[in-house]
Amino acid sequence: MQRARELRKRMSLTERMLWSRVRNSKLGFVVRRQYAIGPYVADFYIYELRLCVEVDGKDHDMREEHDEARDNYFKRMGITTIRISAKAIFADLDGVAESLYFGLRERAGFAE
Repeated sequence: MQRARELRKRMSLTERMLWSRVRNSKLGFVVRRQYAIGPYVADFYIYELRLCVEVDGKDHDMREEHDEARDNYFKRMGITTIRISAKAIFADLDGVAESLYFGLRERAGFAE
């Protein structure tokens, strides 16, 4: 819990950018940021859909083992993880947010 609180205070630029588009139920779902799940912290978590959204940045390669262990833990807990690259957020934040919006609605079974 304390670690998640610390991570919320020092989110990366791309995490803050994405947070500006998903906070306050802008996607139609409650999104939690830097949310503790067991021994891990999800960048963003949508409880209603049991979905974790991870932003992969420049230091991702150095954390691959950790990411894999976290993803496996989440999978055992019935949580799906999707990854969004920091490059994609920088290049097209609106497009990323729109894709996430429609992907979440599809996952929830809403017809468009």
